[in-house]
Amino acid sequence: MADQSALIKPGPAILITSGLQGGATVYNHDTTSAVWIGVTPDVAPGNGSKVGALGSVVWSQTGPIYAVVDTGVSSPVSVTLSTSTTNPVDPVAVGSAVAAQLLATGVPNVLIGKGFDGTAATGTPALSNTPPYLDVSAYASVTYSVTVTSVSGANGGCIIYGFYDPVSGLDYGTRRFIVTDSRTVTFSAPVKGQYLWVALINLTANAFFCYGSNRVLSETISNISTGGNYGLTQAYTSGTSVKFPGSLVTNGGLHQIRWVLTGSATGLLQVSSWDDTAGNNTYFVVLDSKDGHASPGGSTLTEVHQTVILPPGVLNIQFYPYTTGTYQSLCQITPTS
Repeated sequence: MADQSALIKPGPAILITSGLQGGATVYNHDTTSAVWIGVTPDVAPGNGSKVGALGSVVWSQTGPIYAVVDTGVSSPVSVTLSTSTTNPVDPVAVGSAVAAQLLATGVPNVLIGKGFDGTAATGTPALSNTPPYLDVSAYASVTYSVTVTSVSGANGGCIIYGFYDPVSGLDYGTRRFIVTDSRTVTFSAPVKGQYLWVALINLTANAFFCYGSNRVLSETISNISTGGNYGLTQAYTSGTSVKFPGSLVTNGGLHQIRWVLTGSATGLLQVSSWDDTAGNNTYFVVLDSKDGHASPGGSTLTEVHQTVILPPGVLNIQFYPYTTGTYQSLCQITPTS
């Protein structure tokens, strides 16, 4: 048969052909409305074969075909009957199947990223899914920024964060960063629970920003130092610590340290750390001048070369002298990775 078209108007079923050949395709041109077809005049929505919007069916019988528009359709629907094309695909049905599958298995996270106020995450952490917890369950990782305006601790403060899971009632991925001066501290972390919490210890801040992403980011601090050179030339008093100018911003881990003392001086090199018992920053010894060696050529320089593990955060370095007098204390710190 040659291709023929028919217009199905709202109302009772109509005869659209008296002799459709088996194997012919019935194609619906309408982009939104469906029709129902059958071999008898009593075809109706729910009784017959449905041809969805832009869909098609291959008819297996030879004989008359009746058609009626679907329930709620108020405009005529155009169909084509053809033996030259076979396309038994109903895109509406395919779309419905995909939607049903997504509903059953969950919609994939296609969000690139979103920024929002991070204030809700700050406060004293406790096992509860109420504020100050921030729901980050829609993201694979977060980047969080805190603008520290003042530090009340004698040696600095601390930012602690973690993820709370209300199902298990546990915190996951808890980590702390030392902060020794006023600055903006930004860290990234993979999401390990439904809620993010951030605690500030001995710190005051006035801005909190969180960025959620479907990208998996590693646990890092932004704007870290690639290393630093620190030097002091002054009069020292035995037993009185002196802080080196500047600070070291690091993700922690292994660092190579070269430390030099002039004038046969002795002492300790210390780095700020967090004391869980005291709830405050303190200093721990990383190098002792007695572990060094005299420089060649009869010089009075003492050099110490060591690889040490440092905590993450904004670290202060200080010199604790055993020798009273005026001399130099020079320090070079380089991360090994």
